[in-house]
Amino acid sequence: TTEIYTLSLHDALPICPNALRIVETVLALLMEGGVLETRAALGVDLLLLHVTAVAAEQSNWRDNGSDFTRAKEVFNTLSPDDYPLLHASRELLFSTSGKARFLWALDVIVDGILAAPLPED
Repeated sequence: TTEIYTLSLHDALPICPNALRIVETVLALLMEGGVLETRAALGVDLLLLHVTAVAAEQSNWRDNGSDFTRAKEVFNTLSPDDYPLLHASRELLFSTSGKARFLWALDVIVDGILAAPLPED
């Protein structure tokens, strides 16, 4: 929605040399893989946002010594009345390795870049 877009930093393009090299490389990889230039240009941000979020999350876990133990404890104590879907899915939420989830998410993002209708403006 418009409010969420207004609050985002979507218009803040990376301009430092290292960030530009990363964007250039990802664009090249997408296009080498057959993604049309327009789709690659629109999708590179999604890929890099995901990778950046995962890196930040892993850094936080490393700094705080987390191995999902605390999260699993919290999910195991959720009330099925208050959180029926989380309670029912609690084992599934932690059943896949981080690497498998990361690769699956990249597949989902690339599939979306290839299939989603292009924006109108």
